[in-house]
Amino acid sequence: MPTCAVLPKGELVRFKSTLLARKNILTGNEVVHLNEDEVFSRNDLSSRKTEMFKEEILNDRKRSEIRQIDAALDRIKAKTYGLCRKCNNPINKERLEAVPTTDLCLPCCQKEKPFR
Repeated sequence: MPTCAVLPKGELVRFKSTLLARKNILTGNEVVHLNEDEVFSRNDLSSRKTEMFKEEILNDRKRSEIRQIDAALDRIKAKTYGLCRKCNNPINKERLEAVPTTDLCLPCCQKEKPFR
C-alpha cells in the first residue's frame, strides 16, 4: 500500500489539527434530554417531539461526521491520508482543504456518487 508522499509533514499536522478541532466541537455539545417529571400541554409536547426529532437527526449527523473524522485521523496515522482509496492517486490539496475527511479524489467521487 502506498504511503502519503504528496503532503509534507507540516501539512499533515495542520490537517490533523483541523480534524481534531472539528471533532472537539462536535463532541463538546451536550444533548438535552427530557426529564420524566416534566409536564407539557399537548401543543408543548408536540413541539418538543418535533425538537427531539430534529436533535436526533443532528446527533446522527454529528456521529457520522465524527466517524469520518476518526477515519481521516486513522489515515493520517497510517500515512495514507491524501491518497484516494479507489485509485491511490493523490487527492487535490484544494479538495482536502474543502473536505478534510474525504478519502476519494474528485474523479472517483463523481463516479461513486454522481449528481442526480
